[in-house]
Amino acid sequence: MLYKNYPMTLQVEDPANCWGLTPDRYDKLGKYYSTCIKDKGRLVFDCNVVACHEKGFGGLPAEKPSGEEIRQIVYNMSLSGTRPAFYSEEAFFPGDFKNISMVLARKTKITKTDNHSCKIISPYSVTINTGIKDSQIFLDDKEWHATNQGNVIIPVGEHFLSVRSKKRNENDFCMKSISGDLLVADFTGDSIDFFIQRIV
Repeated sequence: MLYKNYPMTLQVEDPANCWGLTPDRYDKLGKYYSTCIKDKGRLVFDCNVVACHEKGFGGLPAEKPSGEEIRQIVYNMSLSGTRPAFYSEEAFFPGDFKNISMVLARKTKITKTDNHSCKIISPYSVTINTGIKDSQIFLDDKEWHATNQGNVIIPVGEHFLSVRSKKRNENDFCMKSISGDLLVADFTGDSIDFFIQRIV
C-alpha cells in the first residue's frame, strides 16, 4: 500500500450513488479506513455540497446538504477523528460555516473565571471570538498576538485567556490565521516563534 511507503494523505471520495444516504455513512467509512490508516491527520473524507437529492426525500431538508444534515455529516466524519473536505465552499449557505465550526470544536471546554477571563481546555487548536475588537489579549499571563478583530487563536491544551480594556498596539506583529494545530507560540518584540502540527 502506498500509504505505508510514502508521506501521503488519503482523501476518500463519497461516491455519487451514496449521496442520497443518511450522514451515518461517514461513520461507517471512518470505522473501515481507520483500520488501515492509523494517523488520522493523513485521512480526509470528502463531501459534495451539490444538489444531489430531491427536497424532502428521506426526510432531508434541501436538495443539497445544509442545516442539520451538514451538521450530522461533519459530526459523523469526526467520530473517527477524520478531517473533512468539501466541494465546494461556494455552495455552502452562510450559516452552515458556523454550524460546522461548532461541531468540530465540540470537545473544547470553556470555563469563565471572571468577567474578563476564562479557562480553555481543547484537544486541538481553536479560535475563540471574544466579541471585543483591538483589545489587549493575554494568554497564560503573557501578552498574546495570535488574534484578529476579536478572534483569538488558542493552542492545544489548557490555557487561561484574558481580555484587557487597554487597546492593542496596531504596530505589533500578530498571527491572524493558521492552517493546522497551533502547539505553542512566543511573541517577543518584533518576532514570533511558533510550532504547529502540520495538516498534510
